[in-house]
Amino acid sequence: MMPQWRPKRAHEGPALFFLMTEIAATNPLFQSTFARLGLSPSVPKGLFEVVSPCVDARGCEIVAIEFRREPAGWVLRIFIERPGGNVLLDDCVHISRDVSTVLDTCTLIDHAFHLEISSPGLERPLSREEHFVRFAGEKVKIHLVESMFQPPRKVIRGQLIRLENGQLHVADDHIGEVAIDLQHVAKAHLRYESAASTPAKSPKKKAKNNTSKS
Repeated sequence: MMPQWRPKRAHEGPALFFLMTEIAATNPLFQSTFARLGLSPSVPKGLFEVVSPCVDARGCEIVAIEFRREPAGWVLRIFIERPGGNVLLDDCVHISRDVSTVLDTCTLIDHAFHLEISSPGLERPLSREEHFVRFAGEKVKIHLVESMFQPPRKVIRGQLIRLENGQLHVADDHIGEVAIDLQHVAKAHLRYESAASTPAKSPKKKAKNNTSKS
């Protein structure tokens, strides 16, 4: 059974904003999105450095961090993976506990929030260049900053061919092979297609922790 904590009332804040790790934020893949949404000034600096030791201690790595306000309140969602292996529920529970303890001792987030530690799942985000190299040959869905190609489209769905010289080469399902500069990508993730020939994959594991700040 996953641990549950009841949060105090959260302070009011902006309707929505996303926080990717500071490493990802300096990558051209996300610079255009941060600038377009005007989120850079609101991103708590130092969050990645504060929480990454908790993840590293379990032999895992951070894939992405998301911070947003949802109907139940603010949610800090940290996606993790274990290089060469699977993330276990025990990993999520321990990391959730350690991250909660660390964040209680600092002032990066000064209101109540729900903490979730999760493996990326079947449609995992692709947030760094090494992700595109690793998942070449897989089906992907890429959201563009603005419409491109003919006919114009803001979403590309197809097979990721390669990353070369700062460009993603994708065999789009409808318009064929296209090349996309990383700075034109708003977000990207793997695309899961259900089929009888597709082997079953383990569901993502997640631990929740409702954390409050006094």
